[in-house]
Amino acid sequence: MACIARLLAVAALAALAVGGGGVWRGTIPSVWAQDRPQQGAPGPFGNDEFVGRLAQRLGIPTEQLATAIQQTVRETDARAGSRPAFIPPEPVLRLSVQILGIEPDALGQELQQGKSLAQIAAEHGVGPDAYADALVQAMEQLRVEQMRLQVRELIDKPIQQAVPPTDR
Repeated sequence: MACIARLLAVAALAALAVGGGGVWRGTIPSVWAQDRPQQGAPGPFGNDEFVGRLAQRLGIPTEQLATAIQQTVRETDARAGSRPAFIPPEPVLRLSVQILGIEPDALGQELQQGKSLAQIAAEHGVGPDAYADALVQAMEQLRVEQMRLQVRELIDKPIQQAVPPTDR
């Protein structure tokens, strides 16, 4: 069992290195869930040569590694079905609730159903451009307020040591 766990960990790391993180973004699992292409044909990691070399380094047959990867991806896909593939940053969610005038739980439920923020906004009478503009404006206001607080903190601090004037 530890050998299989090690195998899967190495395969996942290899997928991350070669696929640029695609396994984690959900772009490669659907490819692995399909039947594997013929040996030598381009595969989900760029080509089957990589999978073959990795299997050789691990001392296992290529098909065993491919099967382990497919199995892991299917299990991950099955678990991922109960949550959204992408969760927007918390400030975007908080601002979306304000802009759209909905409860946080309602927004969460709609995201769980696989809807995009643009789809949710449209269902609440806000077009995608207007929604994006409102988000940008609200995020800019947050940034300006944070900057104002930082400047205020800076100017309110007593000077610990005299600063010599500059020669200008």
